[in-house]
Amino acid sequence: MEAVLRAKILGILLVLVLALLPSSWARGGGEKAFITVLPLPSKDVPPSIQDQVLAAIARQLRKQYGTRVLSGRAVGRAVWGTFGSGLEEAGMRFTSRVSEGKQAYQQLQVDKTLKIMNAAVRYQQFCGPEIRDPAIFTDLHVFAGLAHLAQGGQDKAMAEFRQAVSHDPGLVLSGKRFPPDVVDTFARAKRQLLSGQPTQVSIVSRPAGAEVYVDGRSQGTTPVAAPLYPGRHFIRVELEGYSPWTLSLPDDFPPREIKALLVPLWTGDPPEDLLAKAIAVEEFDEPELAQLRLLAGFFRANALVLASLSQDGRNTHLGIRLFVVEPEIATRARLFNLGSDPGGYDRKVRGVVGTLKDLQRVRGLKVADSSDPFGGNMPDKDVFRPRDDGREKERKWIRNSGPAWYESWWFWTIVGGVVVAGGVTGLTIWLMQPEESWTLIIQPSQ
Repeated sequence: MEAVLRAKILGILLVLVLALLPSSWARGGGEKAFITVLPLPSKDVPPSIQDQVLAAIARQLRKQYGTRVLSGRAVGRAVWGTFGSGLEEAGMRFTSRVSEGKQAYQQLQVDKTLKIMNAAVRYQQFCGPEIRDPAIFTDLHVFAGLAHLAQGGQDKAMAEFRQAVSHDPGLVLSGKRFPPDVVDTFARAKRQLLSGQPTQVSIVSRPAGAEVYVDGRSQGTTPVAAPLYPGRHFIRVELEGYSPWTLSLPDDFPPREIKALLVPLWTGDPPEDLLAKAIAVEEFDEPELAQLRLLAGFFRANALVLASLSQDGRNTHLGIRLFVVEPEIATRARLFNLGSDPGGYDRKVRGVVGTLKDLQRVRGLKVADSSDPFGGNMPDKDVFRPRDDGREKERKWIRNSGPAWYESWWFWTIVGGVVVAGGVTGLTIWLMQPEESWTLIIQPSQ
């Protein structure tokens, strides 16, 4: 009798636990609208700024509208490739400038060397992950350091030498090519950097098995651990059939983990006509609408957010436009000035995303309740559900739409086992575990 009573009490407690769960948990992932943020190519905004703004858009879409979101530069590259991005041009100019700076130093033109290498650094911020020759990175900083040393700037020279060693810890200067004082200064800078232990950076991807390059050197396939010393580093993750995923790490201690969500390549040609009109025209014609329908279908998205970033002097401008699949809505483009201080971008992006009121009309969308502490802030996964093209088995990381998890047979099988065992506490703890967060954009400072 006591056992039956105990089972009834535990059953009531379980129902109460389920009733008290936030609605966003209760309905699972099946009913959440899925939004793809499609960035347009940008050749004048540094990738680090693009990453910050695109990540902020994704966070605010989740928070304000309770949606699932796919965002990041890799999404745009999956559709446009390198068209309009300036990446190839920046890579060629970067390589050329380093070669010119090296030649200028060898001709004892110290001032010219520094001027050229400073120009190379500006190109490097755009194209760093695209460079496949590791020697270009070390040449940049070695010869900039040599030029600083020739001008008496020993501290600046040491900083450049440390960065060169960060790219290649095995780097040495030959006593046959350089004077003893130069070799000694370089060796001292190298000892300073290598006196500490490198950070074992875990690099993982979905799907796994992608080739990883750090500063132009292959590190193997994901999952992989790469030992990185403090300094700037350039990460590239590649898998056939997917868009390259890239990240530039700032001059600091590397993060312990980097997660890359890879995006399958768009199956058609880059929609150049859409690119030209995405922000420029007030209303789309039928050809552009048809292209947007195709893109939304490819990404299996309920809506597309077209995002354009450009530079006007020191200010960054964000152009944004919404396309909703059902009911079909194509809003007019709006242009926002984010200003020149990246520290204020997140706050301004919150206001920009708040203007996308037509998202509330997406069929099945349930807007997150700001009074619910879990509503828009619940840890979420970036989920990509591409069109079936015969590679479905390779995409085990895709979460298919289905019944809410607490309605499925396996969930109640687990519940039944727990109730019979008389242990509802363990189930409650299991239910409260947040989902693992996978994002396209990693902000190392956060």
